[in-house]
Amino acid sequence: MVHLVRLHEGAEARFLEAYEQVGRQITTVQGHLSGQLCQSTEDPLQWIITSEWQAPEHYFAWLEGDGHRELVAPMHACVQESRSFRFTVRRETAS
Repeated sequence: MVHLVRLHEGAEARFLEAYEQVGRQITTVQGHLSGQLCQSTEDPLQWIITSEWQAPEHYFAWLEGDGHRELVAPMHACVQESRSFRFTVRRETAS
């Protein structure tokens, strides 16, 4: 799953703190494999959040589960725009 977000000016520190909170919780969720938070090299207000899951069903169960909205609310408060994309990994390379 990929989330492209644009932060409110001055919200970076709060956003990073909120991401850490979500990160600590999500590592215990069944089916969650990994996640990344990436900041644009061209626009410091633009970020990408990725999360990899064993199956889409695991992601949707977490998304619709108890406490999800409350957990991510502090992150959402920092965001002025967002778009979500849902992809399935078809090929992978590793070094």
